[in-house]
Amino acid sequence: MRIGIDVGGTFTDVIGIDSEARVTVRKTYTTPADPSEGVVTGIAKLLSAAGATARDAELVVHGTTIGTNALLTRNGVRTGLLTTAGFRDVLEIGRVQRPAAGLYDINVDNPPPLVPRALRLEAVERVGSKGEVVTPLDEASVRAAAEVFRREKVRAVAVCFLFSFLNPAHEKRAREILAKELPGVYVAISSDVCPEFREFERSSTVVISAYLAPIVESYVERLSKRLGESYPATQLRLVQANGGAMRAAAAKGRAVHLVNSGP
Repeated sequence: MRIGIDVGGTFTDVIGIDSEARVTVRKTYTTPADPSEGVVTGIAKLLSAAGATARDAELVVHGTTIGTNALLTRNGVRTGLLTTAGFRDVLEIGRVQRPAAGLYDINVDNPPPLVPRALRLEAVERVGSKGEVVTPLDEASVRAAAEVFRREKVRAVAVCFLFSFLNPAHEKRAREILAKELPGVYVAISSDVCPEFREFERSSTVVISAYLAPIVESYVERLSKRLGESYPATQLRLVQANGGAMRAAAAKGRAVHLVNSGP
């Protein structure tokens, strides 16, 4: 049986389709403290109504607002940003556009960046527009940034260097250094999360991914564990913002792809 699950603020909706195309639908209460509990309860109700067993649950596709909610309420983790020297303010400058709601209202402004300026640090390095190394990565500057991040107790770090989508070597080496210097801290690099041109879009995307990753990872691990214990034959997929689905393991490193997963 293939099962689809959408977790809302009040109810968790579950729909199942068996091998003979028979559809069964059930609804249960969402469990805000741990939504995975409501998911497992909903699956149990669905299988019971369909006259199926735990072994019949072969695929679970799950839409979740856990990333969206954390972003909208700004309840992600304390995050740092490491950028190419001279570009720490890209995240705040953005496209120099006013929000539509305040086009003619001087009292309306853009929301503050997810990473405050004190946690937006610089690494000495530069990759050119053809992917060539203009300035080699100064590893000491990365370690100095790591010391600040450690002191400030960040739980995640986003790394975004110029033109890393053409040559990710500096970002990858920075990730290695940060992982060694900051054990237990999640590190996301833009060349993995969003290997595309346009600096602001890439910076903001990797920051969101790092900001949400520990929350998403914790939830996915709890859900995977519960499903594994109750439904060992089940494969878990999570709905992405583009309507596709990805494996649970991939979701841990692509938290930003789950924003708008649920609606």
